[in-house]
Amino acid sequence: MIMLLVDALIYLLLTLYIEAVAPGEYGVPKPWYFPVQLSYWCENSDYNPYFETVGQKTNVNSPDVYEAEPRNLPAGIQIKHLRKKYGSKEAVKDLTLNMYEGHITVLLGHNGAGKTTTMSMLTGMITPTSGTALVGGFDVRTDIHKVRESLGLCPQHNVLFEDLTVREHLYFFGKMKGLSGHALKAEIKKYISLLELEPKEHTESSKLSGGMQRKLAAGVALCGGSKIVMFDEPTSGLDPAARRALWDLLQTEKHGRTTLLTTHFMDEADLLGDRIAIMAGGELQCCGSSFFLKKKYGAGYRLIIVKGPDCNVDSVTSLLNEFIPKISVDQNIGSELSYLLSENQSSVFEAMLSKLEENKKKLGLLSYGVSLTTMEEVFMKVGKDTEISAPAEHQQTNGIDNVVHSSTFEVDDSSILPSGNKLTMPHYPLLKGSELLINQLIAMFMKKALYVWRTWYITLIQILMPSLFLILTIVIVKTWQTIPDLPPLKMDLKAYGKIFTPIEVKNEHLRNVSLIYKDLTGGIVLNETTKMSDYILRQASYCLF
Repeated sequence: MIMLLVDALIYLLLTLYIEAVAPGEYGVPKPWYFPVQLSYWCENSDYNPYFETVGQKTNVNSPDVYEAEPRNLPAGIQIKHLRKKYGSKEAVKDLTLNMYEGHITVLLGHNGAGKTTTMSMLTGMITPTSGTALVGGFDVRTDIHKVRESLGLCPQHNVLFEDLTVREHLYFFGKMKGLSGHALKAEIKKYISLLELEPKEHTESSKLSGGMQRKLAAGVALCGGSKIVMFDEPTSGLDPAARRALWDLLQTEKHGRTTLLTTHFMDEADLLGDRIAIMAGGELQCCGSSFFLKKKYGAGYRLIIVKGPDCNVDSVTSLLNEFIPKISVDQNIGSELSYLLSENQSSVFEAMLSKLEENKKKLGLLSYGVSLTTMEEVFMKVGKDTEISAPAEHQQTNGIDNVVHSSTFEVDDSSILPSGNKLTMPHYPLLKGSELLINQLIAMFMKKALYVWRTWYITLIQILMPSLFLILTIVIVKTWQTIPDLPPLKMDLKAYGKIFTPIEVKNEHLRNVSLIYKDLTGGIVLNETTKMSDYILRQASYCLF
């Protein structure tokens, strides 16, 4: 019993050690010698070798594209020279960024810009190649378990228990974050009300709509008083009303928290973001408030004109040239015409728009208006400046678009909409019947051939392994015979000891046959009887008594 307990203790310690140094695909491994580190046993130690090392490096953030950071707010997340490399591909390059308590920091970027990779490193899902980050005052490399104690996460894809109800989800995660009693009940009631999920309070998550599941995932991240909250595209799949409700919730709940949010909706970033950071190619391109970025990257104002059927674009441009020399058309698509207006030319806007109003019918204009630079324009400008272009092998092309090459299919803005209301696209004839079947078979064979060519080592193994095993089996059989040839087996009854054979003798002829049988077999004792049934019953009585 004692040995079993000792074995169980040894295996428990071994399991905990292996889990710490080799957590698998997701998790931050500790060094193999972590049990002898002072920081492991003294968790309150202020010494942090990782952060001290990277903190000595120079901050490369230029004030031209990085707005001055607030000095009166504590930084809930401090990223220092964070890098992540997959083979030869560097997904995140020397990222340095601070996110502040009470602020919603929005992380923008194209697909593959490094947003999700950055968030995965901050939550301890993957290990940084170099650099580090402090989340809630704890290092993601050395104290990830402490980071997770105050962390709320709403991932891009819902992570919910199918068989738990809305209330049970909030109860479970509230318990996991340390709430109990009346505080837990109040927290559940609060978020069910804020998320407007009262009618679905006792409904299992698998029976909720996609939008309601997203709202529940956001509530799970916020409940329990999480000081650090991260949202990866929280409003994807929500209708406009639900999006607005979630925006209001995030604005209300941001106080006392450090909130990181990624999104593809520019209006969402503009509305929610106290600070907006834009990444491209794994690098941080700029960071600041919406106003700062619009002022830095925006083109000022945009004059948008809705054309009538008899509109003359050259006449409109000539009229505007009287007030703004060298003005040119920015976009002329469909019935919409737009011009970029510089901010330093705002003094002539009143006179120019008055003149435009006077000649509105003459120029064939239906309406016009002036708008400020949008976050979408800022985002596109940053992407254009950094010349982001995906490698050919990573570009997403689907279906029939694959046969159209950019060098052979060019679109002229003036010819796209000759009638002003229809988009003309080339027509491709589609195969049908047996021709379609043959074409599909050819495509499948081509796919298989490409797969075999690109994974030649797997094909080689599939061909060689059966032959190698067959050859190995033959060699073993021929050379390693461990069973020697046995002598011939003599077929007699001597091996069975003394044997009794009852024979029913009714005449002299049968007696002679029994004697011949005895001579042939050898070692047989014959019990002669006149009636076989009496003999069997007698022998049975001997066995019983």
